[in-house]
Amino acid sequence: RYLTHIGYYAFAYCSNLKDVYCFADQVPTTGSDVFQGTPIASATLHVPAGLIDKYKATAPWNEFGNIVGEGEVTIDGLNYYLNSSFYRAPLIKSNNWEGELDIPSEVSFYGQTYTVTSMALTAFYDNSKLTKVRIPKSLESILRGYYTTNPYEVIPTGLVSPFHMHPFMGCTAL
Repeated sequence: RYLTHIGYYAFAYCSNLKDVYCFADQVPTTGSDVFQGTPIASATLHVPAGLIDKYKATAPWNEFGNIVGEGEVTIDGLNYYLNSSFYRAPLIKSNNWEGELDIPSEVSFYGQTYTVTSMALTAFYDNSKLTKVRIPKSLESILRGYYTTNPYEVIPTGLVSPFHMHPFMGCTAL
């Protein structure tokens, strides 16, 4: 189940509203005056990355001053999870890169810039065509498992076996 409708005046006169997070599978309909008296032109709307265009095309959502995406996206052939709260983009699962790769320190999506600060355990797992990797200075950590299960859980270096922190396991050409 997911949110499908927000009723009349639900966020009316919320003078300090700065951020709204709406991760419904589709753009919710709204009752009239849902944001009446609320300064949404200076607020940020956080939505699923794949629905940014739909929110930008639908009133009253399109009246937000800033609409940013969150969730899984592919940018320049690499898979990321955009975190619009901190503007970070961890490199996540199943990257099938061929040849040499320069992991970028930043990526852009719909005009927003995200810093690449981490990579998931399965970022390049079993990629037999990856030959060389350059890791940027911005990379701070290797995440435990699949990023979206707990985006803030990080494996502290030295506290677990290196076998469990191997995003390049099975990269036989590396």
